Amino acid sequence: MNRRLALRTLASLPLLATAMPGTAITPTRRRLGFLQPGPRGRVIEEFAAVMGPRLAELGWVEGKTLDMVFRFGEADESRFAVLAKELVDARPDVIGTVGTPCTRALQQVTRTIPIVTSVGDPVAAGFAQSLSRPGGNITGVSQ
Repeated sequence: MNRRLALRTLASLPLLATAMPGTAITPTRRRLGFLQPGPRGRVIEEFAAVMGPRLAELGWVEGKTLDMVFRFGEADESRFAVLAKELVDARPDVIGTVGTPCTRALQQVTRTIPIVTSVGDPVAAGFAQSLSRPGGNITGVSQ
């Protein structure tokens, strides 16, 4: 995984849809996965309102060139492993998540799908070999 590309995707969420090599954006059907630790709430509606227009500008239209798969933990950490497995089984091209528990659940079910996350210390948590060279399929930002 190209770490710089993955960090760019996290910094500009619409680019999660373009986590692929090269600079040209060629709309082909892609699938984005999201594992959120909290409740569903208005996450999808807020995401669509904020990111939908920008994604469309980039040629990514949900239902045509883009599918988004969400899983919500409802603040119940015991559900994360099952939700992570469901999400990986949906075969997303890239997965976005936050927090150590969700990232750990995803790490345990896939070593190939790129995971973009935000955690406190990814090295101490065992998600990265180092900040400059994370290795593996997990990257993102640390707090």
